[in-house]
Amino acid sequence: MTSDERDQRVVIVLDSGTTQDSVGQQTPSTATVGTYFAKVMDRSGITLSRAQQMQATSTHLVRMRADSLTRTIEPYTHYFTWRGRRLNPTPGTQPQGYRDLEIEFECEELVSGV
Repeated sequence: MTSDERDQRVVIVLDSGTTQDSVGQQTPSTATVGTYFAKVMDRSGITLSRAQQMQATSTHLVRMRADSLTRTIEPYTHYFTWRGRRLNPTPGTQPQGYRDLEIEFECEELVSGV
């Protein structure tokens, strides 16, 4: 994949669980780890049915350059934000391309019930 195809900004967030604030309330604790250019592909139609055969909950595919940070992304502890959406990586990350220069994440979109 060329750099021209990675045309969307994706923020990598570390979900650190919860912390207690000054009044004793439990609040979510997150930290922005980095921002990358990536190719985000929506799994719709036929592609979605194929993705669901591989990963039962896959809704998006995120492809970005592999480096020391992106290789440490783990499901359940990291997630991506893209266009105001939260994309959770599912288990089964696959390095792609020459000498593993790219990495792909099958993701599921977290949809709030608000």
